[in-house]
Amino acid sequence: MSEAFEEYTWAGQTRVRATALFEGGMGSLGSVSRSGQEDIDDDLNVEDDEEDEYGGAQFTERDVVMNDLDNDGDELREIVLESSAAVQRAVSPPVPPEQRDRIDRDVDIEDESVDPGGVDDEVDEDEEIDLEGVDGEDEESRMDTMLSSAFASGDTRLVIEALRSKIKHLESVNKNVPSCLICLEPYTIPLTSIVCWHVHCENCWMKTLGSKKLCPQCQKITLPKDLRRIYL
Repeated sequence: MSEAFEEYTWAGQTRVRATALFEGGMGSLGSVSRSGQEDIDDDLNVEDDEEDEYGGAQFTERDVVMNDLDNDGDELREIVLESSAAVQRAVSPPVPPEQRDRIDRDVDIEDESVDPGGVDDEVDEDEEIDLEGVDGEDEESRMDTMLSSAFASGDTRLVIEALRSKIKHLESVNKNVPSCLICLEPYTIPLTSIVCWHVHCENCWMKTLGSKKLCPQCQKITLPKDLRRIYL
C-alpha cells in the first residue's frame, strides 16, 4: 500500500494522504494553463480587410500632382466648399430686378396656373407657350425664345410660366449630368474615397492631395491608396 499511496503519521496513527488517491495528483483536479502553439495570437492586418472589401490600392504617392507654384492649399479648399452653393445658384436663370419685384408683388408663383382665357388679346397665338411640343435637341433654344417673347408681351402669367419651364429644364439638365464640385465640369475619370465616399475627378483629387492629404469637401484625412475608380 505504501508503494501505491503516500502515507504519513499523525497523532500516532498512520494515514494515507488524500491527494494520493487521485490519479495524476492535484493536476487532475482542475484545468492547468499550458503554453503551446494554440496560445499564439496571429497579427491582425486591417489593410487586408479593406483590400478584400474594396479591392487593392489603385493609386500611390507617385500619382499625386505636386503644386510647386501654389503652396497655399487653403484657397483651393475654400473654393471647393463654396462650389456647392455656386452650382445651386447656377440652376436658377437670371431675372431682372424690376421683373422679380413685379412677380413677387402681383402673383404667387407656387399657386398661379396658366389660364388661356386670361391672356391679353395683343399676344399672338405664336407667342403662347407649348410645353408639350418641345423637341429634345432644340429645347433650350426654344425655351430662350419663349422666355424672350413672354418678356416682350408684358403678360405676367406668360412670364411666370416661361420662367417655370426654364427652371425645370435647367434642373433636369443638372440632374442628368453630374459635375465635379472642384472643377464644376462633368466628371472625367471619377474617383471616390473609401474614407468619406465623396466623388471628384482624378486630376482634381491628385492636385488636392498634392497640397494636403485631406478631402477638399469634408476635410477628412485621405491618402492616394484610399481612392477607387467608379463608373457613373
